[in-house]
Amino acid sequence: MVELDEKFVENLKAKYVGRWIAVKGNRLLTTAEFHEDIYRQLTQEEVDEAYIFYSPTEEQKKYGFLF
Repeated sequence: MVELDEKFVENLKAKYVGRWIAVKGNRLLTTAEFHEDIYRQLTQEEVDEAYIFYSPTEEQKKYGFLF
């Protein structure tokens, strides 16, 4: 199970709104507009056990989806 610092994650979400974010430990690996781009980058670099999440925009937050 991956444990992440909550403040670290919240800071990344604030900085990269509307983007997919990949981290490993407390290190930012990459961000991308599309989930497929994150997957492609991590696969090409043979990165495993990365934690990937999305930072929704204010408009997207209105819909209440779980990201």
